[in-house]
Amino acid sequence: MQAKGGEDGRRSYGAIDQLKSRRWHVRYRDPASGKQLSGGTFPTQANAERWLAAAQVDQARGAWVDPRAGEVLLRDYAEQWPAQHTGLRETTLAEYRHLLDRHILPALGDTPIGRLTPGAARAWHSELHGRHRATAGVAYRLLSAIAHTAVADERTVRSPCQVKGAGSTASPERPTASVAEVRAAADTMRCATVSPSR
Repeated sequence: MQAKGGEDGRRSYGAIDQLKSRRWHVRYRDPASGKQLSGGTFPTQANAERWLAAAQVDQARGAWVDPRAGEVLLRDYAEQWPAQHTGLRETTLAEYRHLLDRHILPALGDTPIGRLTPGAARAWHSELHGRHRATAGVAYRLLSAIAHTAVADERTVRSPCQVKGAGSTASPERPTASVAEVRAAADTMRCATVSPSR
């Protein structure tokens, strides 16, 4: 292994080493344990250095999320999400189960929650909206709620659900009577209430 970046590749915060594969391996200091952990490999030294610098900045400003925490699949995270929200009615739980099984998990379930992007969420919602317009808003709200809980649990930095208005459910427009129809109805009611002349 060829080490780069100072003496044997070590830095005060982490380390970057070049592997035999010619990729660059990053190690960073875990703020919880103080140990150096793997941040993965990168095709270039510049990519590796940018990742390490960004991790250090995120930790300093309190926006750090351990990359390993986001590796849990959306499927696995979503399975235990309803049980953590007490007070939900049985009908609500059944609806959530249906939305997960039918619309959310088949499309997104095998994606690690930390890698679910706004683009992926947007494409999923657009496709679902085209097939099941009334269901798309409800399913999007559920995915958004799960994603926001993942942010609170420090599984990911930001929710991928960023589509404005995607969680709204459009109601079918109610027909409005024309002026002529209103007048005709009024005339009918007037005639019905007038007593016949003797």
